[in-house]
Amino acid sequence: MKKVLVTGASGQLGSRLINYLPTSEFDIYAITSNPSKLKSELPFKRIPLNLLEEDIDPIIQEIAPALLIHLAWETSPTTFWDSPNNARWLAASKSLVKSFRKYGGSKIVVSGTCAEYDWRGNTPLAETDVEFPQSIYGQAKLELLNFLRDQSIPYLWTRTFFQFGDEEPTGRLVSSAIDAISSGNEFFIRKPDDIRDYIYINDVAKIIASLVVKGEEGIFNIGSGKGITMRELGEEIAAALGRVELIKFQDQSENPSIVIANTAKLDKALGNFRGTSLVNAINKTIVVRGAR
Repeated sequence: MKKVLVTGASGQLGSRLINYLPTSEFDIYAITSNPSKLKSELPFKRIPLNLLEEDIDPIIQEIAPALLIHLAWETSPTTFWDSPNNARWLAASKSLVKSFRKYGGSKIVVSGTCAEYDWRGNTPLAETDVEFPQSIYGQAKLELLNFLRDQSIPYLWTRTFFQFGDEEPTGRLVSSAIDAISSGNEFFIRKPDDIRDYIYINDVAKIIASLVVKGEEGIFNIGSGKGITMRELGEEIAAALGRVELIKFQDQSENPSIVIANTAKLDKALGNFRGTSLVNAINKTIVVRGAR
């Protein structure tokens, strides 16, 4: 059985991903700074640790995991794009990789971001497209990827597009719109003509787990491959809540930004993966948030 160390195990992605890793193949060690949030009944080991404050080296030495799945990072919805904590996470992540290699680790999986790409184009973004991050978050993630590229160790790097779903913290568009409208308040979308690729969080977890089990390596986009305008997304949310009159849109003067995943590589690897439809995902999110 392969030992796997998962960071960010109590986060929105990590708490789901560990449930999709087959316990018949993996002996899972889950690192989290919030162990009380790990509610799974699966037989994995919980390790309370703050990667930004505590030394990971003794833990990796003791466990000697073969696989590292690194999901922990700065995720505060309203600040993560330009948070100074991105630099701290980058430094902590490099130390984590060095320690993992030192004690015999054989493969690394990291959750990256579509923010590593150049968003100035108008076609779906493929894994081979230009990397030109404009946010501190995207720049830090790309620097970590380049660090991995210089290491003599196999890696799987997943570039997730716009994930949303159950228990998402308020501050992101979908969660904020649901919370506002369900409370009877108007919700304004600032750039209604922008086009984004939204994907349900449970699908993201299933996809990454499948790639891990299959032993895939390299960069993979994680998205639906479909674009939706922010106007259409807002209308879908308001309609699901039965309050279409509460969604409002500001006038957009600049050209729309288009950020959609080219999923050809992912489709080839996973075949006919059937993701959750946007409407069903919105409805599931609404129910979990207790908004309806």
